[in-house]
Amino acid sequence: MFNRIKNTSLGFTLIELMVVITIISLMTAVAIGELSQARKSARDSVRISQMREYEKALAGYFFENGTYPGGNDTYYDSRSVSQWGEFANYLTPKYLKTLPLDPINASCMGCDKWSYHYHGYGNRYIMSTYLETDHSLQTARNVHGAYYSITSGSNCRVRSFWTC
Repeated sequence: MFNRIKNTSLGFTLIELMVVITIISLMTAVAIGELSQARKSARDSVRISQMREYEKALAGYFFENGTYPGGNDTYYDSRSVSQWGEFANYLTPKYLKTLPLDPINASCMGCDKWSYHYHGYGNRYIMSTYLETDHSLQTARNVHGAYYSITSGSNCRVRSFWTC
């Protein structure tokens, strides 16, 4: 009597496939964005940790020498191979095994923004580095972004990235 038509279609329609692919693409885009932010935050944590290593080394140097490296009004920048090499002569190997470099430029001394900056004044110093994200420990912001600074203490309050 009644002929039933069998549905022999095995699979998905084009619309169903497009919806699934779109959903997967959106989820992937969100995951990649979160991963990128997590990496930046992790590099900032490494920078702050390395700055604390510098702080301890500089305190040890001052304790033994009565002054900070470089004398009065001395500037060292890790982007300059010669400057950073001179700074290393003060602190390595006695206070630091090696001078830590920025996580982005760890294999590239002399690279751009991601670096460490030391400004010594004899009896005080300031050392700063830029951060990739706004961090709860950041010192301040300037036109280049958030930065973190360490200083010799109460005799050197941060006025800018380079000066106290």
